[in-house]
Amino acid sequence: MILVKARYIQLLNALVKNPTASFNQLAKVLGVSPSTVRNAFNTLVSEEYISLIYAIVNYPAIQREIVATFIEAPSKTWPVLERALDEFFYLRTRARCIGVISGVHAFFAIPTGTLPYLREFLDTLKDLNLLGSYNILTPATKWFYSEPNFTVFDKEDFTWNVNWIEWKNLISTVEPEVIEVPSRSLMDRLTLADFKILDRLTIRARISKTELARFAGLKSYELSRRLKFLHGNKVILKYRVALGAKFLERLTNLAINAKCSSKTTRRLAAAFKTLPYQSTFIPTKEGFLLYTLIPSKDFINLSAILHDYCDRIEVAWLDYRHSKVWNIAYEAYRDGKWDSSYEFMVEQPLRNIREKLMKSTPYPQ
Repeated sequence: MILVKARYIQLLNALVKNPTASFNQLAKVLGVSPSTVRNAFNTLVSEEYISLIYAIVNYPAIQREIVATFIEAPSKTWPVLERALDEFFYLRTRARCIGVISGVHAFFAIPTGTLPYLREFLDTLKDLNLLGSYNILTPATKWFYSEPNFTVFDKEDFTWNVNWIEWKNLISTVEPEVIEVPSRSLMDRLTLADFKILDRLTIRARISKTELARFAGLKSYELSRRLKFLHGNKVILKYRVALGAKFLERLTNLAINAKCSSKTTRRLAAAFKTLPYQSTFIPTKEGFLLYTLIPSKDFINLSAILHDYCDRIEVAWLDYRHSKVWNIAYEAYRDGKWDSSYEFMVEQPLRNIREKLMKSTPYPQ
């Protein structure tokens, strides 16, 4: 049985290439009417083939740093732990994970230089018996992205056609990716209006210009000027289509933490761009952190190859059913900077957590 109609595949491929294209632009690419595109797009959303279209922000440019955490915890504490993590204002995403670490995997985008506060927050959650241990990973350089290629997608069984022997050979011959240092901060050139723009685009990139201008408190010409600045200075790196439950139910959503040499990391970063899966490849101090949506049968081939090139790989399956995404927390921008006070980052969230724990039963001891 065909699970995805051909016209939806064509639209998905067009959206992946240009996520913020108007219906008129997409109609010209696909050779159909704008109303046909609009109806197909609405179907993709309503039937959960896609979940959202969002902007990827260059966090160093706004004086924030991304911290990835793998938090190990007993399964009985997971719901309480998730609610506790939600109190931390700079949390960006979280999802339950099962594998080498079972618990919650979370991304934080904290003000630059405040990692000790995040560690103290997590240490206190440990003291409250909400978690057992945690592992923090900080990206070393720019990230690399690859998007799903639906031209080689089998819509009947939700798989992609990949020649794994050729891909393994490619790793040793591909030109390694060039490592770039993090972008300089542009905080002195940004305003609250800019962060409101980023806030909306990180959760709803296809928002109308009229609605976006109203939310940011700008006139239309001012919005156009600020968007040009944000794109031109790479505060917004790119836009992305997040695949929905229809795909997530059939694909394996994995986080792979690997240890390998710097050159291997750079070669693998280049090689992953040739695979047809949606992936995010993040170089770290010891190797790389990879997020990928991949058919389970293909993961067997991928993991075997990675084991040949890496000193160690740790794999965790991410549960999309228990995941959450937040905006960039523009509300924490005050007087030209992010609130990085101990009160805001540690005391306030812990106070809220303790109050809620006192009211909840049963409480994990």
